[in-house]
Amino acid sequence: MAIYEAFLDLFGPFQTLRDLGVLVFRWALVLMLLVAAVMAVSTRSSDLAPWVEAVGIAQRCVRIIQVGMVFFILIFAGYLGVSWRERSFGIAVGFGTFSVVELGLLASWAGYRLSGISIGIVNMVAYNGALLIWLDYALARSPARGGAGTLPRPH
Repeated sequence: MAIYEAFLDLFGPFQTLRDLGVLVFRWALVLMLLVAAVMAVSTRSSDLAPWVEAVGIAQRCVRIIQVGMVFFILIFAGYLGVSWRERSFGIAVGFGTFSVVELGLLASWAGYRLSGISIGIVNMVAYNGALLIWLDYALARSPARGGAGTLPRPH
């Protein structure tokens, strides 16, 4: 929910984008829950209960959504007059950084590339890095929002 709030704060002056964001988040939530339920029912792991599989899949879906929203914010921030020093931008970057690392760790765990201890240490370092990003943005002064940039036009 924090990434959703950051998205709404960053794109607050743009009513159409905010409405689109609300719609996308709602459908992403429904789709995420549906995929997690289907995967939990269809996947039979001898090690884990189906509900544990569903929670893991839901967690991966949330991380993918967070990474997608952060990429969207990074790509369109300049066009929309969003400063990189805004607190909401820092919150989104912190979540995105942690989400990318966690998705990589989940992929490494699924491929038996890293041990549980290594995954725990890297996950802890990534989370602490996200906390430092959030702390940096919380202590910094948030600049005034600039005007929207010019969007590229087809020739």
